[in-house]
Amino acid sequence: MLQPCVLLLDEPLSALDRYSRDRLRRELKRIHREIGVTIFHITHDLNEAFFLADKIALMKHGSILQEGKPAEILQKPCNQTVAELIGIKNFLEAAPRSSGLHTKLGRFELSPLPSLPEGTSKVVLTIPVWSIELLPERQNHIYAWKGKMKVTDLNISDEQVEIELTHTSGQCIKTVLSRRELAKMPNPVAIGDVIQIGIWKHGLSIII
Repeated sequence: MLQPCVLLLDEPLSALDRYSRDRLRRELKRIHREIGVTIFHITHDLNEAFFLADKIALMKHGSILQEGKPAEILQKPCNQTVAELIGIKNFLEAAPRSSGLHTKLGRFELSPLPSLPEGTSKVVLTIPVWSIELLPERQNHIYAWKGKMKVTDLNISDEQVEIELTHTSGQCIKTVLSRRELAKMPNPVAIGDVIQIGIWKHGLSIII
């Protein structure tokens, strides 16, 4: 009986239909949990990587850009390339001030700010889609920013809806709702609607 100490899987699920891919990735997770063998799993599928991985190494042009636990990389990507690779869609230029970060949307309440190199005048704020809330109803201290934005695009798939929002400054951001979440909205969301938006502090990251 073969008892390998390491398994190397090079995009094993890439050519499968979605049903088979979902079933087999659960099977791979079960096998790893039960036999404990180290598995090097190469994939371009972001969801697959975060579903299966205990540790992730992100590569580009043959070099490792960042490695660590999935939650750590999601919380603090080391640069914009890594942030793009892990699926961050929203990047906002900001100027650090003692009162917070100043952006095209206005001031983001992130105090105290993380330690920055002396003389840093510009940073990039990464905003994951899940940290953007339509019609915010939570306590104010949850949000780094609240304001109104216009719905300028809707892209609907079988499970979710990607919503593009545009501020009066011209700055665009994107968020994603499940179809269930969209159905729970008090009114249907349509292109041209101006709605209140809240951006959570949790999930935001600063890149120098």
